[in-house]
Amino acid sequence: MCTKTEQVLKVSIIIINWNGKRFLENCIDSIKASDLDRSHYEIIVADNLSSDNSVILIKERYPWVRLIEFKDNYGFCKGNNQAALLARGEYLFFLNNDTRIEPYTIRKMLERIEGDEKIAICGCKILNYNGTKTFHTGIGIDFLGWPVLNKRLFYVEGSALMIRKSVFDLLGGFDEDYFMFHEDVDLCWRTRLLGYRTEAVDDAIVYHFMGASAGGGEADKKGDFRTTTFRRYHSEKNTINTLIKNYSFVSLILIMPLYFFVSLSECAIFFFLGKFNVVKAYLNAYKWNIENMGRTFSKRMEVQKNRKVSDIEILSHMYKSFGKLLTLKEFGLPKVKG
Repeated sequence: MCTKTEQVLKVSIIIINWNGKRFLENCIDSIKASDLDRSHYEIIVADNLSSDNSVILIKERYPWVRLIEFKDNYGFCKGNNQAALLARGEYLFFLNNDTRIEPYTIRKMLERIEGDEKIAICGCKILNYNGTKTFHTGIGIDFLGWPVLNKRLFYVEGSALMIRKSVFDLLGGFDEDYFMFHEDVDLCWRTRLLGYRTEAVDDAIVYHFMGASAGGGEADKKGDFRTTTFRRYHSEKNTINTLIKNYSFVSLILIMPLYFFVSLSECAIFFFLGKFNVVKAYLNAYKWNIENMGRTFSKRMEVQKNRKVSDIEILSHMYKSFGKLLTLKEFGLPKVKG
């Protein structure tokens, strides 16, 4: 028999933490200030074996928060999936530890997703941590799976993503082969293939430090952005995986040669610039996909068997040119650390 709390619980807020003590208080306190009734949500902090006393902070300051202590660093995807298994809410709100929210944010997101049964995923407006710069309200992608800002929304960041728990369970959650990065693209893509929509609420605000746990992101007070070989490896690895799983066979035959042309051109540029560590990250990404092709194709079979939407419909939501060229034109070559 369900308790009264379980009956009215609307949303489970899941925060994955790895050495995020310096952010956790701001994050949880901002949720506490929410105008959503306290009986309608729960907070689950899933800790990936932190060494900075994050766990002690939660136990001492927030004893009412549900704390899960993993015995290893499961990363973003597996950690969130494990926490979601214990979640009691009708909706899951995955929120990074390096964020803080406005009091009305969760309520506005709930209102949007509850207002239309075809909306499975809801995002928000993402600003930098001190609120001086707007990053986006949802993100587009090109037909090669590369993120493109200021284009038609295709996905929302996993750093602040609300999803119907029933749909999340149906999809099997995040793909755990994605330690982190681009898991949100893949999840939103698979959701679209089932016939659901992804939307974002412009007046639901989340402030995000960007890259606090993974490296790269908002590196200094000027809001400069960097990337790392760690980020490039996982981004490249996961993008290839996403395309193979989610495109139809005909689309793959047409698109993958273009993908590898662009990717290998990047490798050539970095090689001639002497950035051999970046080239190695790309090559390791290809190597991983070759070695794990069997598992990827098993997942692909499941995705394609359940799809209800054609690639023509999916492509109508994508940017038709090369997103990486757009990024290169706007920002120049990335500064890579590691």
